[in-house]
Amino acid sequence: MHEFTDIGLRSGLASCFNPLPKIIEPADALNQETLYKAFHRVFRCNEAKAERDVVFVWAVDKPYMHAQGKTFPSQFVYIEKTKGTMCSRWTNENLRRVTTDYDEGAIEGDPTSLRSCADANMNLTFYSRLIREHGSLSIWWASSAILNKSAGLSSHNSEAWEGHLLALYMHKHGCRPLKNRKGGFLLQEVQLGDNDLSPKNGG
Repeated sequence: MHEFTDIGLRSGLASCFNPLPKIIEPADALNQETLYKAFHRVFRCNEAKAERDVVFVWAVDKPYMHAQGKTFPSQFVYIEKTKGTMCSRWTNENLRRVTTDYDEGAIEGDPTSLRSCADANMNLTFYSRLIREHGSLSIWWASSAILNKSAGLSSHNSEAWEGHLLALYMHKHGCRPLKNRKGGFLLQEVQLGDNDLSPKNGG
Protein backbone atom coordinates (compact mmCIF):
# COMPACT_ATOMS: atom_id res chain seq x y z
CA MET A 1 0.00 0.00 0.00
CA HIS A 2 1.59 3.24 -1.18
CA GLU A 3 0.24 5.43 1.63
CA PHE A 4 2.92 4.14 4.00
CA THR A 5 5.58 5.77 1.83
CA ASP A 6 3.35 8.75 1.03
CA ILE A 7 3.41 9.82 4.68
CA GLY A 8 7.20 9.58 4.77
CA LEU A 9 7.89 6.03 5.93
CA ARG A 10 11.03 4.59 4.36
CA SER A 11 10.19 1.98 1.72
CA GLY A 12 12.06 -0.76 3.58
CA LEU A 13 9.85 -0.22 6.62
CA ALA A 14 6.72 0.14 4.51
CA SER A 15 7.40 -3.27 2.99
CA CYS A 16 7.25 -4.80 6.50
CA PHE A 17 3.48 -4.28 6.54
CA ASN A 18 1.33 -7.07 5.17
CA PRO A 19 -2.46 -7.41 5.00
CA LEU A 20 -4.40 -9.97 6.98
CA PRO A 21 -5.87 -12.49 4.51
CA LYS A 22 -9.49 -11.64 5.34
CA ILE A 23 -11.12 -8.29 4.49
CA ILE A 24 -14.46 -6.62 5.18
CA GLU A 25 -16.45 -6.09 1.98
CA PRO A 26 -19.25 -3.58 1.32
CA ALA A 27 -21.66 -6.55 1.29
CA ASP A 28 -20.71 -7.16 4.93
CA ALA A 29 -21.97 -3.71 5.94
CA LEU A 30 -25.65 -4.59 5.64
CA ASN A 31 -26.43 -4.58 9.36
CA GLN A 32 -24.86 -5.03 12.78
CA GLU A 33 -24.76 -8.82 12.69
CA THR A 34 -23.18 -9.13 9.24
CA LEU A 35 -20.59 -6.48 10.14
CA TYR A 36 -19.78 -8.20 13.44
CA LYS A 37 -19.30 -11.55 11.67
CA ALA A 38 -16.98 -9.89 9.16
CA PHE A 39 -14.81 -8.30 11.86
CA HIS A 40 -14.79 -11.61 13.71
CA ARG A 41 -13.62 -13.40 10.56
CA VAL A 42 -10.79 -10.89 10.09
CA PHE A 43 -9.45 -10.98 13.65
CA ARG A 44 -9.78 -14.76 14.11
CA CYS A 45 -7.52 -15.74 11.22
CA ASN A 46 -4.28 -17.56 12.03
CA GLU A 47 -2.09 -14.53 11.35
CA ALA A 48 -4.08 -12.41 13.81
CA LYS A 49 -3.55 -15.08 16.47
CA ALA A 50 0.15 -15.66 15.89
CA GLU A 51 2.11 -12.41 16.14
CA ARG A 52 2.55 -10.32 19.30
CA ASP A 53 3.56 -6.69 19.90
CA VAL A 54 2.08 -5.54 16.63
CA VAL A 55 1.28 -2.16 15.07
CA PHE A 56 -1.55 -2.34 12.56
CA VAL A 57 -3.43 -0.01 10.26
CA TRP A 58 -7.07 -0.17 9.21
CA ALA A 59 -7.36 1.00 5.60
CA VAL A 60 -10.10 1.34 3.01
CA ASP A 61 -9.80 0.53 -0.67
CA LYS A 62 -10.91 3.94 -2.00
CA PRO A 63 -9.38 7.12 -0.54
CA TYR A 64 -11.43 9.68 1.36
CA MET A 65 -10.71 13.37 1.98
CA HIS A 66 -10.47 14.92 5.43
CA ALA A 67 -12.93 17.74 6.07
CA GLN A 68 -10.22 19.46 8.09
CA GLY A 69 -6.45 19.48 7.75
CA LYS A 70 -4.69 19.33 4.40
CA THR A 71 -6.45 18.24 1.25
CA PHE A 72 -4.62 14.99 0.59
CA PRO A 73 -6.53 11.76 -0.05
CA SER A 74 -6.14 9.06 2.57
CA GLN A 75 -6.93 5.38 2.91
CA PHE A 76 -5.86 5.08 6.56
CA VAL A 77 -8.74 4.96 9.05
CA TYR A 78 -7.12 3.82 12.30
CA ILE A 79 -3.51 3.29 13.41
CA GLU A 80 -3.19 1.18 16.54
CA LYS A 81 -0.99 -1.21 18.45
CA THR A 82 -1.23 -4.15 20.81
CA LYS A 83 1.30 -5.77 23.13
CA GLY A 84 -0.49 -9.07 22.63
CA THR A 85 -1.99 -10.46 19.43
CA MET A 86 -4.54 -8.75 17.22
CA CYS A 87 -6.97 -11.51 18.14
CA SER A 88 -6.58 -10.85 21.87
CA ARG A 89 -6.89 -7.10 21.30
CA TRP A 90 -10.19 -7.55 19.48
CA THR A 91 -12.16 -9.79 21.84
CA ASN A 92 -15.78 -10.64 21.08
CA GLU A 93 -16.85 -7.89 23.49
CA ASN A 94 -14.70 -5.30 21.73
CA LEU A 95 -15.99 -6.42 18.36
CA ARG A 96 -19.53 -5.84 19.62
CA ARG A 97 -18.55 -2.34 20.66
CA VAL A 98 -16.99 -1.55 17.29
CA THR A 99 -20.23 -2.60 15.56
CA THR A 100 -22.60 -0.69 17.89
CA ASP A 101 -23.77 2.92 18.03
CA TYR A 102 -23.29 4.41 21.49
CA ASP A 103 -25.19 7.36 22.90
CA GLU A 104 -22.37 9.83 23.51
CA GLY A 105 -24.62 12.88 23.64
CA ALA A 106 -24.78 15.52 20.95
CA ILE A 107 -22.51 15.03 17.95
CA GLU A 108 -20.15 17.95 17.57
CA GLY A 109 -19.73 19.56 14.16
CA ASP A 110 -21.46 18.26 11.05
CA PRO A 111 -23.54 15.25 12.18
CA THR A 112 -23.34 13.78 8.66
CA SER A 113 -19.51 13.70 8.56
CA LEU A 114 -17.51 10.54 9.09
CA ARG A 115 -15.30 12.36 11.63
CA SER A 116 -18.28 13.37 13.77
CA CYS A 117 -19.65 9.81 13.76
CA ALA A 118 -16.21 8.44 14.67
CA ASP A 119 -15.68 10.91 17.51
CA ALA A 120 -19.14 10.19 18.94
CA ASN A 121 -18.53 6.40 18.84
CA MET A 122 -21.39 5.91 16.41
CA ASN A 123 -19.41 2.89 15.34
CA LEU A 124 -22.03 0.94 13.44
CA THR A 125 -23.03 4.02 11.47
CA PHE A 126 -19.42 5.01 10.90
CA TYR A 127 -18.05 1.68 9.66
CA SER A 128 -21.14 0.76 7.65
CA ARG A 129 -21.07 4.05 5.78
CA LEU A 130 -17.29 4.09 5.44
CA ILE A 131 -17.16 0.62 3.90
CA ARG A 132 -20.14 1.19 1.62
CA GLU A 133 -18.74 4.49 0.31
CA HIS A 134 -14.99 3.76 0.28
CA GLY A 135 -14.75 0.06 -0.39
CA SER A 136 -13.29 -2.90 1.43
CA LEU A 137 -11.62 -2.49 4.81
CA SER A 138 -8.32 -4.34 5.29
CA ILE A 139 -5.85 -4.62 8.15
CA TRP A 140 -2.13 -4.06 7.45
CA TRP A 141 0.23 -5.18 10.20
CA ALA A 142 3.87 -5.49 11.19
CA SER A 143 5.45 -6.67 14.42
CA SER A 144 7.82 -4.42 16.34
CA ALA A 145 10.51 -7.09 15.93
CA ILE A 146 10.25 -6.94 12.12
CA LEU A 147 10.24 -3.13 12.10
CA ASN A 148 13.19 -2.92 14.47
CA LYS A 149 15.17 -5.37 12.36
CA SER A 150 14.45 -3.41 9.17
CA ALA A 151 15.44 -0.13 10.86
CA GLY A 152 18.55 -1.62 12.48
CA LEU A 153 17.16 -1.03 15.97
CA SER A 154 16.42 -3.29 18.91
CA SER A 155 14.48 -1.45 21.60
CA HIS A 156 11.24 0.00 20.21
CA ASN A 157 7.91 -1.65 20.98
CA SER A 158 4.63 -1.45 19.09
CA GLU A 159 3.53 1.64 21.04
CA ALA A 160 6.60 3.55 19.85
CA TRP A 161 6.05 2.48 16.24
CA GLU A 162 2.37 3.43 16.46
CA GLY A 163 3.43 6.89 17.64
CA HIS A 164 5.92 7.15 14.78
CA LEU A 165 3.27 6.37 12.16
CA LEU A 166 0.80 8.78 13.75
CA ALA A 167 3.37 11.59 13.79
CA LEU A 168 4.15 11.05 10.11
CA TYR A 169 0.46 10.90 9.25
CA MET A 170 -0.42 14.06 11.16
CA HIS A 171 2.40 16.02 9.56
CA LYS A 172 1.30 14.90 6.11
CA HIS A 173 -2.43 15.44 6.59
CA GLY A 174 -2.63 18.10 9.30
CA CYS A 175 -5.00 15.91 11.33
CA ARG A 176 -5.26 12.40 12.75
CA PRO A 177 -6.82 9.39 11.00
CA LEU A 178 -10.59 9.27 11.36
CA LYS A 179 -10.67 6.85 14.30
CA ASN A 180 -7.57 8.00 16.21
CA ARG A 181 -8.04 10.26 19.23
CA LYS A 182 -4.43 11.40 19.66
CA GLY A 183 -1.20 11.89 17.79
CA GLY A 184 2.31 10.52 18.32
CA PHE A 185 6.01 11.32 18.28
CA LEU A 186 8.68 10.45 15.75
CA LEU A 187 11.42 7.96 16.51
CA GLN A 188 14.26 10.37 15.81
CA GLU A 189 16.78 7.63 15.04
CA VAL A 190 14.58 6.13 12.30
CA GLN A 191 15.59 7.23 8.82
CA LEU A 192 12.63 8.73 7.00
CA GLY A 193 11.60 8.07 3.42
CA ASP A 194 11.77 10.05 0.21
CA ASN A 195 8.68 12.05 1.19
CA ASP A 196 10.30 13.24 4.43
CA LEU A 197 8.97 16.69 5.34
CA SER A 198 11.20 16.84 8.43
CA PRO A 199 8.37 16.79 10.97
CA LYS A 200 9.37 17.28 14.60
CA ASN A 201 6.39 15.63 16.27
CA GLY A 202 2.79 14.67 15.77
CA GLY A 203 1.18 17.27 18.04
